[in-house]
Amino acid sequence: MIVLILSVIVLAAWGLLVNQSDTITANINELVIDSVRTGQFVRDIRAPGTLQPQTFRWIAATSRARVEQILVYPGAKVEADTIIMRLSNPTLTRELERATYALEVAQAEFNALGKRLKSDTLAQEAVVNDYQARFENADFRLKANEALKDLQIVSALDVKETKLLQHQYQSRLRIEKKRLQHLKELQLAELAAKQAQVNQARSALKLQQSLKNDLNVKAGLTGVLQFVPVEQGQQINTGDVLARVAREDDLKAELRVQESLVKDVLLGQKVVVSAGGNSATGHISRIDPAVQNGVVLVDVIFDESGLTGSRPDLRVNGVIEIERIQNALTIRRPVQSRENSNNNLYLISESQARLVAVTLGSGSIDRIQITDGLKAGDKVIVSDVSQFNDSPLLSLQ
Repeated sequence: MIVLILSVIVLAAWGLLVNQSDTITANINELVIDSVRTGQFVRDIRAPGTLQPQTFRWIAATSRARVEQILVYPGAKVEADTIIMRLSNPTLTRELERATYALEVAQAEFNALGKRLKSDTLAQEAVVNDYQARFENADFRLKANEALKDLQIVSALDVKETKLLQHQYQSRLRIEKKRLQHLKELQLAELAAKQAQVNQARSALKLQQSLKNDLNVKAGLTGVLQFVPVEQGQQINTGDVLARVAREDDLKAELRVQESLVKDVLLGQKVVVSAGGNSATGHISRIDPAVQNGVVLVDVIFDESGLTGSRPDLRVNGVIEIERIQNALTIRRPVQSRENSNNNLYLISESQARLVAVTLGSGSIDRIQITDGLKAGDKVIVSDVSQFNDSPLLSLQ
């Protein structure tokens, strides 16, 4: 009997030791605990970015030149006619004078040609009028001789000669009229060719004048001068960038979304953009089709006036609303949790926490959906529990 009692005591003590060895004590004040809630779940993702102008102007050199003077520096507000810098190119002055003389010569030649052609036309019209008169006179004499022939005053030979002369003048009149028509058509072609030369000379002059005017580099739009990549005295070539001007009242947010998250981003989705304590709403207007350094660029257009105090290149944070799930069970997102995965979480019951299997669904920035394993009101540990080595039971103090 004594042996039996001793055996029971030993077994109970051993069981107690085993249970104590499986139970780890945790300080509840060092844990982050959250309750399962039910309601509307907004699934969103966060993406950093910058504000970029939608309307901007790259200013490039239109000819070889030297930077004579820089009048405005980056950060300054400019108007469309603000001169940013002055360039110099003596060759353009000579080319402009040459183009001016070329236009004057071409215009003078055109005027002279017009007068000469007018004189030729008048001469040919005089020939036509002369043969018109001769033909009419011969035709009159023919009719008169035919009447006198009936009275036997004029011989038949005279009538025949008069008729032959009338036919000759009639044929010559027809030829001279054709010559006049051909002359006019030829003159139109000559005038068109000469006018083309005048237009070419005028275009060349306009180009040279534009190149000369471009030596005074103007902003071209109202906004802010973003940068000037040249220095005073620097020699520049045609096409070199001189400056960039952007409008400050027409900005968009350019967000950098991780490539693993961009699959859920769609055009038109709502976005909240914030910076410096201010925020504004917008929507996605463009998604870059290419991945660059692990991110995809997403453009956001503001729905109203945009961020207060915004300016180009200002760093911002964007929260993209992916979807809204009704009557969803959610908790604060546990450390190292992943969407649509199976996880083990510690379910708190009084002074203990028991390890249970939980199925997670869609997630947002700070919350994640529970699809199985928990119910509304359950309290779970969402902080890092790696130090507990998946112990099935925790004792909370």
